[in-house]
Order: sequence, then C-alpha cells, then structure tokens
Amino acid sequence: MANYHVLSTKLLSPQQYLTFKTNKILLTHYPSIKIVPNQAAKLPANIEHAIITSQNSFKAIKDKTNIKKAYVVGEKTATLLEMAGISVICWKHYAVDLLEEIIAKHQDAHFYFPCSSIRRDTIPEGLKQNNIKFTEVTAYHTSLNPKSFETDFDAILFFSPSGVNSYLQKNQLKSDVLAFCIGTTTAQALKTHTQNIIIAEKPTVEELIATVIKYFKHKITKNNKQSPY
Repeated sequence: MANYHVLSTKLLSPQQYLTFKTNKILLTHYPSIKIVPNQAAKLPANIEHAIITSQNSFKAIKDKTNIKKAYVVGEKTATLLEMAGISVICWKHYAVDLLEEIIAKHQDAHFYFPCSSIRRDTIPEGLKQNNIKFTEVTAYHTSLNPKSFETDFDAILFFSPSGVNSYLQKNQLKSDVLAFCIGTTTAQALKTHTQNIIIAEKPTVEELIATVIKYFKHKITKNNKQSPY
C-alpha cells in the first residue's frame, strides 16, 4: 500500500514509475506540455556554432543540419550531442551560466540559437546586450496541455516554467502540497503561488526523482519513530 501520492507534470519512464512504486509512493503522471517540431524552420546545411538549451531543440533540428560546435544547457543534452558526434565546447546546468561562458570566451563567434516558440529571454537578450551575433530559429512549438485534478496530492513535480503555467491554468497549489522543481528557473515560476518548494541539487529528471524519494523516505522513517505502536 502506498504511503504518499505524487503528481508528475511530465510522463516518466516505466523504470522511473517502478522506482516510486518500490518506495511505496503512488505516482500519477501526465504531459503538461506538448512539443511539435517546426517543419518550416530554415537552417543552413552546416552550423559552426550552435547554442542548444534542451534535448527538444536538438531533436527538432538534428536531421536538418550538421552542427560542428555546440554550447549546451544540461548534462543529458550535452551527452546526447556527444553521442551524435558533435563537439560540445562547454555545457552548464543553467542558461545564465552558459551565457556568462559565451560572453567571457566566445564573443567573436556567430551563433545559431534553435529554441522553443515560447523560449525565455535569458540567452537572446544577453547576446544582444553584449553585441554577440546570433541567428534565432524557432525549432519547435510548445503548447500547454492543461488538465484538472480533483485528487489531493502530497507533492507535485515540475520540470519547466511552461509545465508550471499549464498546471496552474486548471489547478491551484494548496498550501500543504509540496512543489518539487527540477531547477531554479522552474522554481522561480512558482514563487508567487507557493513558498513550499524543494529544488533538486542538479537539474536532471533523475536527481529530482531521487530528491522526492529521499524526502518521503525520511518522512516515513520519522513518522515510524514517533508512532507509539
């Protein structure tokens, strides 16, 4: 029997689902956003310098162009590019840190920036302010997939600001519900709705799941110690 019930705003793998079940946590998961590649995106046959901020960005363009050097947000995204034979010049956990690296060491390059239709301003505004040349391409469209829930969850897992916006379109965050966030950018999108936020130490799906499991295992242990039976 499950001790807790959590909601993931991202579909998780069967193995990840089993991880929750093994730890007596019931998982409900759904896709809070939909990703559709932009078939009309125009790219040159070869790109010397590309800023890739997500796996979705790369997957949307990988068959349309040949990337020589990549500057990447996310460890798993960097690994994906390296497996495809692309030279990853640098990668950072967050866009703001990648931007600082580009400003400090790669100001003379001309970058291609494939991104979502609802991308954040961090990269493009930072490049503009520092007079770094770049070409922005909408590689894919992100649309919200809001769904209403009547269940009282113990925690909700968020993976992006878009996922936060999607969930909040048809739901409210109750004061006693924990919000687990994959990173600081996602947490920032929740700050005006709740202060009951826990952020994964590393912005990866695996780390977020581990954070949730660790929290509830500690809570179960604590409750067992307090029980007189």
